[in-house]
Amino acid sequence: MCSSDLFDGGCKLVVVPETEAELQDHVSLALVRFAPAIERVVVRIDDVNGPRGGIDKVCRTTVILRGGGVVVAEGRSDVVRKALAVSVVRARAQIRSRAQRARVTRRDATLKVAS
Repeated sequence: MCSSDLFDGGCKLVVVPETEAELQDHVSLALVRFAPAIERVVVRIDDVNGPRGGIDKVCRTTVILRGGGVVVAEGRSDVVRKALAVSVVRARAQIRSRAQRARVTRRDATLKVAS
């Protein structure tokens, strides 16, 4: 997982470099446990309502997994950091679920072969 791959295109919201680095750190820390399984992470942030305000910050986190899987999670909030946090937590949960399913499938296959 390369931090330079984060925020790859599609950012329609102006983010100052200090904030971008902070957001990248947040994503990296949240997904570090699954880093060996992750090929690339793309985060897109959009301000849906523009200057009208409201719950209009949308963050879509797309995680491309080694082996061809893709996880897409979305978070919405009135604050960019919250939207990012929600989408990253959802992505992490999906990755964890896939890893657990794969582990169970491998264990079941091993048990059938051993029988």
